Amino acid sequence: MFAGCSAGEEEEDLVPIRLSAGSNTLSADSRGAGVISPDDAFQPTFIASLAENDFTTVAWSDNASVNKGSAAVTFSSNTHYYPSHGEWVYIAGVHPHPAQGALANGKVTYTLDGTTDVMHAPPRRGNKWDSNRFAGNTLTKYDDEKKFVFAHLLTQLQIKAKKAEASGLAFTITGIKVKGITPSLSVGLIDGEAVFSGTADVEISSSAIQAMEIKDTTPVDIANLLLPPNEAGSFTLDIETSAGLFKDVVIKIDQATDEGTEKKGFRAGYAHTVTLTIHDSDLQVNVSISEWKSVPGGGMDLVD
Repeated sequence: MFAGCSAGEEEEDLVPIRLSAGSNTLSADSRGAGVISPDDAFQPTFIASLAENDFTTVAWSDNASVNKGSAAVTFSSNTHYYPSHGEWVYIAGVHPHPAQGALANGKVTYTLDGTTDVMHAPPRRGNKWDSNRFAGNTLTKYDDEKKFVFAHLLTQLQIKAKKAEASGLAFTITGIKVKGITPSLSVGLIDGEAVFSGTADVEISSSAIQAMEIKDTTPVDIANLLLPPNEAGSFTLDIETSAGLFKDVVIKIDQATDEGTEKKGFRAGYAHTVTLTIHDSDLQVNVSISEWKSVPGGGMDLVD
């Protein structure tokens, strides 16, 4: 039961909290569209506070799931209620689920594994009265105004590979290491500020790599990497293949822009197609902006 609601209160005074949620979409810029899938199912956690702009004291937090297409939120186990006298409650959201100890002092902390999406939805406020509820208002326009919109905090590299020539040797990509990224991420619940720290090489899990034989010049999907944004515009990878190890492969976006347009490199919420063209003895890279792809599964370590 929600903090502030006692067992002796009349049942009719308790209004259950219902939510709706989705992820956002970025519009096109001079380098192309960074489109994020807004209707996919995902599993966020919602955190509630009774104080405006303060999540250091949490009234409750609960894991949830968002249904594909409908945006309806289902809590994992509990029914939560608005305060019975009409006081405001403030709710923010994060994805993926925080582990015990990872939510503290108004922030959630993660350790990136290179394959798991991280998102944040800024706080909304609501109370028990019709038109002020998060969802379930008589007029649906109020539901729309209070929908939780999750923003992607990482940048995506969609790795593809192909042969340079049809007559060349077939090969398989068996391993990917991303070198020198900042893997520790702290997310502020109020403003969604993403603070990255530390330096580490990240080995991509073999389960996230499509280890299939590449036989021709048509690009084949290999892996979807989710990494800290990089305004400098480059990542360095080691790529293990059946043809040998390619070390220190630089993935660099073409930062050519219209005059006066800011160069921003690999931005949060943007997806980039990285095509690896492998010759018998070397490797070439091409990068372009593409549509965001949802990444199923993917483990996530969380920092206590």
